[in-house]
Amino acid sequence: MRFRPGKVVLALVLVALVGSVAAAYMGPHPPAVGITAPPLPLGTRFPVAPPQGTEPVLMYPPMGPSDSAGIQETVLFSGIEWSVKYAPYRVGPQYNHFSQKGDSVWVDEAGRLHLAIRERDGTWYAAEVISHETFGYGSYVFFLDTPLDDIDPHVVLGLFTYGADTAHYNEIDIEVLVRNARPVVQFVVQPAYHGRIAWRTIGPMPALSTLLFEWTEDAITFHALPGHVSDPAASRFTYASWTYTGDVPVPAGESVHLNYYLYSGRTPEDGQDQEMIVRSFVFIPP
Repeated sequence: MRFRPGKVVLALVLVALVGSVAAAYMGPHPPAVGITAPPLPLGTRFPVAPPQGTEPVLMYPPMGPSDSAGIQETVLFSGIEWSVKYAPYRVGPQYNHFSQKGDSVWVDEAGRLHLAIRERDGTWYAAEVISHETFGYGSYVFFLDTPLDDIDPHVVLGLFTYGADTAHYNEIDIEVLVRNARPVVQFVVQPAYHGRIAWRTIGPMPALSTLLFEWTEDAITFHALPGHVSDPAASRFTYASWTYTGDVPVPAGESVHLNYYLYSGRTPEDGQDQEMIVRSFVFIPP
């Protein structure tokens, strides 16, 4: 075959031209507006190999309890004043909108706190309250009047401390959610990685239940109990418990948060409004 340098040069020019057009078409996209990352798929978890003979220990991306939200109103619950988180745009945790007092947050005549997830004009709103007081070491006890078996697979209940001027905001979490059609309770001392998180499948749960953690200088002990019991030693049965003795946070001005929100901002699986009733919150000093 006769060598034709003209054709080689023409071919190289064509390749360069196609490459430049492709680069222009496939080049960098403009930055996203609003949410900086897409919602994680429901159930996203990153497994960590557990020690032999123990339950799986899972870690997941942080849920960002209170990013960029406004506070407009307050409620009085269990003798404590609480701010109502309000955000008409998506914020943490998990890309949720948060409604104002009276729609998703209210206290009834019996003094019980209602946290609701409701759809309004095509947008779903979650609920969160934040205590004005800070408590430090002691027992944080939450008495629930809604069966945890009834929680929707796309919904999370969070009961936690947060907001201190520390590396991980002194975040100590109890989270209730559903996985594989079973209610699960997660106990977390943030950051959530191997050795700092434990989960337990619970149920069937009675209509009344107690979730609590005891925070001391040396350990944080979590419990999920049937009925309303402030002292785990007085309970005849325990659904779940776990003690963390690692790097225990030191109190630094954190508040108590209660929230009820949609995992990854999804709508409830049954498409209906959701509601969690908290009978009371009790803090017991050490």
